[in-house]
Amino acid sequence: MSRLSAEQRARLAMLLLRLTEPHLYLLDEPTNHLDIEGQDLLENELNEHETTCLLVSHDRAFITNFATRSWVIENKKLIEVDDPAPVFAKLIAE
Repeated sequence: MSRLSAEQRARLAMLLLRLTEPHLYLLDEPTNHLDIEGQDLLENELNEHETTCLLVSHDRAFITNFATRSWVIENKKLIEVDDPAPVFAKLIAE
């Protein structure tokens, strides 16, 4: 394991998770150590198996391509947003 790159460890972790056939994934910044091919594989894996996924991510493309519902924490409150694009635009402007 120590010889593997961060991306290889991330892919191995997803493989191990898949083998357990989970009904729910809890993912924190799942695309941080993945290249574009790895990100595509992750999206396909999650979509193909229609697994419920609760994720935290700053990856705008991943959220846009994958998320069906989005929430943001604002003023210590969890708020559902219809479109995460304005949230990202506000964060970039700050």
